[in-house]
Amino acid sequence: MNTVILNLANDDDFFRHGRRIAQLADQQKELCAENTVSFEDPADLLKLLTSHRLALLRTIKDYPGPIAAIAERLGRTPDTVQRDVNELEILGLAHVAQQVVRLTAEHIKLEAVLV
Repeated sequence: MNTVILNLANDDDFFRHGRRIAQLADQQKELCAENTVSFEDPADLLKLLTSHRLALLRTIKDYPGPIAAIAERLGRTPDTVQRDVNELEILGLAHVAQQVVRLTAEHIKLEAVLV
């Protein structure tokens, strides 16, 4: 996967996006190499994008590795980094394989229209 998009969307936006993907598939057109994670409430998105998690994403991008090494680089405990990695993994932003944490995409894009 090349890009993960984080955005704000309501139910209509979600289903509109799904229909667009279905139409492309029906027409046997190539689908974009992206994954979208939508939040209905901006507060939920802000809860995800804490300063610690943003620093973690940047660190993983530049220095994928084991939790202990990432924690040391960030000056945090392995337990707190593990909790944040778990959250990022649930959302599809990070992946742990053979004890190495990596981002799932080359780019993480934030799209938000608040008003």
